[in-house]
Amino acid sequence: MRLIPLFVGSFSPLPKTMPLINITLTGASLAPSTIQQLQQETTRLMQSILRKERALTVVSVT
Repeated sequence: MRLIPLFVGSFSPLPKTMPLINITLTGASLAPSTIQQLQQETTRLMQSILRKERALTVVSVT
């Protein structure tokens, strides 16, 4: 059995995929500005932690 390394040398990001994050809230409705902030911060986390492209990230807040 031959093992193939996933990362060689420096960090190599995984193939480009479009992450879809669903955030479902219960209770009182949030202001549109708060929903926008949730979407922006979630996108930022996906980019900084998981190395996902900002332009390909979708965050749905319902």
